[in-house]
Amino acid sequence: MTDTRPVILTLLGVFQPGFDATGPNQSLLRMVEALGDRFRFRVIARALPDDVPGRWTTLHGVDRLPLARGRPMLRGLRDAINTTPHDLIVSNGLFDMELTVPALAMRRAGLIAGTPMMVAPRGEFSPGALAIKGGRKRAFLRVAGLTGLLGGVSVQATGTEERDHLRAALPRSGPILIGPNVRTLPALPARADGPVDGPLKVAFLSRIDRKKNLDFALDALAAVASPVEFAIYGPVTDDAFWAECQAKIAAIPARHRVIVHGAIPQTDVPAALAASDLFFLPTLGENYGHSIVDALAVGTPVLISDRTPWTGLEAAGAGWDLALDNTAQFTRAIETVARSDYPARQVRRSAARAFIERALDPAQAASELEQCFRTAMSSVKRS
Repeated sequence: MTDTRPVILTLLGVFQPGFDATGPNQSLLRMVEALGDRFRFRVIARALPDDVPGRWTTLHGVDRLPLARGRPMLRGLRDAINTTPHDLIVSNGLFDMELTVPALAMRRAGLIAGTPMMVAPRGEFSPGALAIKGGRKRAFLRVAGLTGLLGGVSVQATGTEERDHLRAALPRSGPILIGPNVRTLPALPARADGPVDGPLKVAFLSRIDRKKNLDFALDALAAVASPVEFAIYGPVTDDAFWAECQAKIAAIPARHRVIVHGAIPQTDVPAALAASDLFFLPTLGENYGHSIVDALAVGTPVLISDRTPWTGLEAAGAGWDLALDNTAQFTRAIETVARSDYPARQVRRSAARAFIERALDPAQAASELEQCFRTAMSSVKRS
């Protein structure tokens, strides 16, 4: 039987083993779960040492084409786009100089003429994220505007706040379309009945780069009076920043214990977060924040910045969303949980799960995301 599903060719540099718990990969995998019966998804990504560049493989049930980095990637990207039948290219991250920008330039130059394309910035235009290497980004956006790099290219926002950020910062582009992330909630994990002795268990789970603000988290932790066991999960994507964090870890007071786990597969994330008393992510900006949802889904309260879509946490009893101009208030929140008794912690756990249950509507999100893709295919072709 002929497969008549439209093909979405996704450019996602970090779609590789070990990174499946990171936000962009979670967005893709949940998208495939929700819309795999309506679209066929194929991914072009950077090659790993064990990959054979240019050979299609399968990862997490998704067709994946790894490309060698450098000049071979440019040729491979052009050839892959021109030889892989598709109805829409969706490229993750506007500032990706290995995949997104070359694809946009090839499209502008007519090397992949007529290719329908949509860029998904994935939080790059939040004020906090845009400020990191802000001079370079502003220069790039000026050049993009002058050259018409985004002319006729749709842009995906995952919500109204990100849409507003994009409208304020982007040069000329095609329509800005809202295509939300799709998440479903797992069953609550089983927990040991009764309090467990020992220090407060706090988890950080994210890529380790400047945007995720791990250094800030370590500063807040250092001032907590109660003993804390701080677990850090996630791949290092910024070596210089990680060196700064390691120096802070070395200086953490002896009453605290910091455990660096590195990247873990998504299948291990629920158990890791469920075993924690608090999830801590003082991010500089998120368009969604999959790890925040992961924590709330297993009934773990969260301590995050106010630069994500997840607000009103304290009023709901599900955690805190705080401004980053005051480290002390993060320290106080951790201390509050550390000093609370077992019944109070259980109330927060129930509130965390209830909060995310109220917030998510997977069927509605899937419908809106489908419409986003179909509109992008139609509007870009017309342009």
